[in-house]
Amino acid sequence: MIRPSRIACHVTLALCPALLLLMGCARKGEEEGGGDKEVKAVVAAKTAVASVEPFTHTISAIGSVVARPDRYAALSAPAPTRIARVHVAAGQRVAAGAPLVEFERVTFNAEASGAQAKLTAAQRAYERAARLANEGIVPRKDVEQAAADLGAARAAAVTARRAQQLSVLRSPVSGVVTHMSAVLGAPADAGQVLVEVADPSAFDVVLMLGPTEAGAVRPGASVAHPLDDGPAVPHRVTRLSAGARSTWLSVTFAEGRYREVKRYCKALGHPVRRLKRVQFGPLRLGDLPPGAHRVLTNAERSALDSLRGG
Repeated sequence: MIRPSRIACHVTLALCPALLLLMGCARKGEEEGGGDKEVKAVVAAKTAVASVEPFTHTISAIGSVVARPDRYAALSAPAPTRIARVHVAAGQRVAAGAPLVEFERVTFNAEASGAQAKLTAAQRAYERAARLANEGIVPRKDVEQAAADLGAARAAAVTARRAQQLSVLRSPVSGVVTHMSAVLGAPADAGQVLVEVADPSAFDVVLMLGPTEAGAVRPGASVAHPLDDGPAVPHRVTRLSAGARSTWLSVTFAEGRYREVKRYCKALGHPVRRLKRVQFGPLRLGDLPPGAHRVLTNAERSALDSLRGG
């Protein structure tokens, strides 16, 4: 009974120094911390506004101007013949269906008449063979041969009628005659291009790009032509009228550089013959003669103030 008491006494004595040590640490912390006073942390920070903006990816390529297939036509004679009449000249504007070149029709008319006569004879021979075969007089192979002859006669008649129609070359599209090599009275071979017609408002620029550059091009991307002082990209280009030797365009640039319009068109292979400024920002010149001036309207003043942010 004595040993448990001694053990308990030893445990109690061992815990007392730990409790005293904890109480001393707590009081010292309260004296140094000043009680329950809260300490706030100070952190320096800066803010910035982020925005998503496009960036320019420049791709250099060599291109060529080609006419669209449905707005271009190269016409030739349907068969060897001779030119009887030339209706138009190079550079002349023509409408769809207008006659261009006329050939001698004697040969085409004779071939069409002969093909029609052969078709009539083949049709009668087929009907006769079919009737005799039904009566058991001739074998069925005679009917099959007559049917083959009838099909060949029909194809020949269609070809002859088509050649007869093409004895007068007509323009399939509305446009400008870009090439004319037909000479009155000269012979013409089949497949020899005599006249070409193209719509000047339907040309495409075909660029030669590699797989990497082609993958970076997106639909609707603008095409800029490099100049000495940087690439030039017109804001808007509209065709006003087109002729054989010239075309009127309305070109809008959102910047002002020295002779930008003339240099841009010359770089594309289309030198400017005449240039007329019709608008500068929100100001339209209208019928104002060269060297004259006028007072700005209230609307024009308001438009100028809005541009400068005033």
